[in-house]
Amino acid sequence: MKAFIATSIKHKEEGLKIVKIIKDLSIEYQCCLTEEGTLEGEKLFEHNYQGILNADVFISILKDLGKDVSTEIGMAYSRSEER
Repeated sequence: MKAFIATSIKHKEEGLKIVKIIKDLSIEYQCCLTEEGTLEGEKLFEHNYQGILNADVFISILKDLGKDVSTEIGMAYSRSEER
């Protein structure tokens, strides 16, 4: 099982709590708070899109939504329509 955790850097405390729970359950995950390196533009979009496509579970922090998390929610929603 793999989870995609959509959050922004400004919600680091909440995001890391979710990461800890996921790690404690031995679930593979993708989260911007724990990734190394920097991607921008199209490369970041493609990286996150592939992460969402490969995820079995999508988790998002819906607090003060910004454009990045809103985009990820849209990608996950469109994926759910495919099923």
